[in-house]
Amino acid sequence: MKTTCRSAFFTICLFLVAVLSCRDQVYSPFFNPPTPSAPNYPAAGLEIYTEAGDGIEDDCTTLLDRADSLFLLEVQVGEPVPQRLSESVYRIELEVSVGLRESGLVLADTSRLVVAGPGVYPLALPLENPKALSQGENRISIIAITRYLDLDGYLALPMGRKIHYCVLTW
Repeated sequence: MKTTCRSAFFTICLFLVAVLSCRDQVYSPFFNPPTPSAPNYPAAGLEIYTEAGDGIEDDCTTLLDRADSLFLLEVQVGEPVPQRLSESVYRIELEVSVGLRESGLVLADTSRLVVAGPGVYPLALPLENPKALSQGENRISIIAITRYLDLDGYLALPMGRKIHYCVLTW
């Protein structure tokens, strides 16, 4: 009995030492970056603007063109940081979704739009379901995601993600 308890205790201790010493090796910067502001940490800027190039504030009603049922916005895709990483980026994909915060219903989106490189991209996203908008104020979320891919189609650096919340008056 004592031998079984000792071997179980020894196995547990060995497992804990292995897990604690390998913690840094299993960490992935693609999920939770420790310090994204560090100069050598891979990152890429991503911003969402109104069609006029202004920042979006709490009122996002100006984004909707009711006559054409389009969300009009601009997304600025940034350069990879540090600059040396731009050599490993083969393709940049942009995905933007506009949806209702409470229900998660998507009102408009793109699907992995391939962009030519860093820069400002004007988007006109068709409103898919106007009946989902209630009269008055609707809480909206705009989510933009960039994927910087290498030649094999894998992430060359962490995904860029920008989320903006605002109110759309219908």
